[in-house]
Amino acid sequence: MSAGRGYGPDHHGGHAPSPAANGISVSGSSGPDRASLVLGVAAIVSAGFFFIQRGDLSLVRVENAAAVAAALGFGALAVLGGWLARRWLTIAAGAGFAVATAIQLLQLGRDTNWFGGTGSTFSFWLGLAVGLLAVGLTPRTAGPRARRRTDHTTGGE
Repeated sequence: MSAGRGYGPDHHGGHAPSPAANGISVSGSSGPDRASLVLGVAAIVSAGFFFIQRGDLSLVRVENAAAVAAALGFGALAVLGGWLARRWLTIAAGAGFAVATAIQLLQLGRDTNWFGGTGSTFSFWLGLAVGLLAVGLTPRTAGPRARRRTDHTTGGE
């Protein structure tokens, strides 16, 4: 098959369908954008812990609508940031999780606990916040195609 039909070389010397040919393409598919997408999906999936309150599968405590809204809302921002290759959306999602983490930390062990979370909620959201902020603040470099165009137009300098 030719490269023009959505096939490219695989790791074994043959040709395999490219992700874009299968409709699994992410615009701006850089590593940081994919990381934002994956972290966003993890946040959205974590809202499912609302339905698993007790037992062995209750890894992150999500007990009320505020926690579910935070996970779904900031997770959706991160997914959009990765999908659309918009760093500011990823940074906004990371900042949102950072604020939610600070609120959860200040309310741990108190009667007032807006998110109804525990240390597990705090640590999970802290990981998402740090990850999303690191991904969002990572400078993007031009891909190999853009570099080749630049080298060709500038005489290779």
